[in-house]
Amino acid sequence: MVERVAPSLERTVRVLAAARSARIAVVHVQNAWREGHPDINPHTPWQIEAKSVGRSTEGTWGVDFFAPVAPVDGEFVVRKRAVSAFAGTELERLLHVRDLSTLVLVGGITNFAIEGTARDASDRGYRVIVLEEWQAFSMTQILPLIGSVVTADEFTEALRR
Repeated sequence: MVERVAPSLERTVRVLAAARSARIAVVHVQNAWREGHPDINPHTPWQIEAKSVGRSTEGTWGVDFFAPVAPVDGEFVVRKRAVSAFAGTELERLLHVRDLSTLVLVGGITNFAIEGTARDASDRGYRVIVLEEWQAFSMTQILPLIGSVVTADEFTEALRR
């Protein structure tokens, strides 16, 4: 997995270093549930599955930040228990008291957590910038392990055969 993550991770590390150098506020978001997952939504399959395997439990290695992108002194960590980083967290307050209106989002689960947070941020009036690094990673490195990734043209052409 590390080999597949390396190119996107390297670019993310560079972006994080540039943000820090420019003194841009950095907020890290961590998905973590309490031991036993009593705080999951029992009506959503992905959270039910997380509970069944004990994923993302507070205090376990599965919620630790990967060292190259881990928070440093002065950076905030927001712990979430839902798709959007705004749902039930202090994120909006942290942004508001710093008079921040532009968010740059990057993360490993682009088609889920990043997209959910981006949609929520847009609805709340924020300017949203999403770095494409991890979306490309998902399309080229993760999804091919699950199934075939094809374009719409490739799919329609295959139907004609």
